[in-house]
Amino acid sequence: MKKIGIVVVTYNRLECLKQNIAALKALKAPEDTQLSFYIIDNASTDGTPEWLKENVPEGAKVVEMPENLGGSGGFSTGVETAYEDDMDFIWGMDDDAYPEPDALVAIFDLMKIKGEECCYWSNCNKDDYFKKGFRRVKQWMFVGFFVPRTVIDVIGFPRSDFFIFFDDAEYSDRIVDAGYRIYKVEKSVINHKDSYSDKKVGKFLGKDFDFPSYPDWKMYYYVRNFILRYKKSDRRYWERVLIKTPKLLVKLLLLSRSQVKIAAKAYWHGIIGKSGKQVSP
Repeated sequence: MKKIGIVVVTYNRLECLKQNIAALKALKAPEDTQLSFYIIDNASTDGTPEWLKENVPEGAKVVEMPENLGGSGGFSTGVETAYEDDMDFIWGMDDDAYPEPDALVAIFDLMKIKGEECCYWSNCNKDDYFKKGFRRVKQWMFVGFFVPRTVIDVIGFPRSDFFIFFDDAEYSDRIVDAGYRIYKVEKSVINHKDSYSDKKVGKFLGKDFDFPSYPDWKMYYYVRNFILRYKKSDRRYWERVLIKTPKLLVKLLLLSRSQVKIAAKAYWHGIIGKSGKQVSP
């Protein structure tokens, strides 16, 4: 029997978490599998710890973080905890992600064809670009990511020091660079509340452009981790330091001048490799 660890990271979104857990309880388990739940609470202050004590699924493990370490700290802890409990596969998501009952079964249906040495990603963003019910991708989000233990044996755990943004991309980079494939599964549907972010739109030299609209603390991690995603030995790192990130700063100068200072700080921290939680929400 295969053991599946389902990891959920939560922080101060109790109403979302309630819906998430209700959806997890309604999941259909694939044949010959055993489901275990891991709820990683990022030091919530909205009553989440108290609610969890009374309402977690049977056999669930709740990990209470000493402080809010963001999604990266939460997912790194969750994957490592499930791995140490000898889970054969790990399926992770945010607290505002609500899987359909057949979402996990759909992954195992495709796994019978593609194999257990591949990684899979649930359809969490209303994607309809499929020809055969799946497609190969090089990048995913930490919403519906499915990774076998054998892959973790090789690539390790997600980075814990990004706080938010690009931790999922960095992890999928490692998976692909190690020679593994990632398949997105059309019928593995997860309804994700936070699928899209607002954008600011501007015009320069007659051309339209846009940029994500974030508060300062999120902008810091977006810019810094945009660089930290790659090692200095990777040419993609230098493309971001010398070309792409300066372009982001120019866009900010045109669209959100007040955020240039925090973005410049993030740019510098990315260059010197200063990771971890540096700016609080």
